Amino acid sequence: MDSNRVLICGGEAGGSPHACLKALGQLLSLRKIDVALIHGGHPHAETAQRWAASNGVDHIVYALNVRRHGDKAWRHLNRLVIEHMVTRTALLL
Repeated sequence: MDSNRVLICGGEAGGSPHACLKALGQLLSLRKIDVALIHGGHPHAETAQRWAASNGVDHIVYALNVRRHGDKAWRHLNRLVIEHMVTRTALLL
């Protein structure tokens, strides 16, 4: 397994999902690395999930748990993703 790690963080401000997915496709074709898509279950992640499925990429959902973590839920979610990044090659969208 290659040791490269790429973290792509999406936010509520939007952006261009098409441009991001195009870049991910280029990364897959150029680097031949193991890739997993990690996301927080936001509805905007559906496009990324379809991309992952059509490209044979595993995806992992760390759902935001506001009931348990309250106003620190995003911080907790970010920590889970970073811990995952430390141990595996992954992409986050």
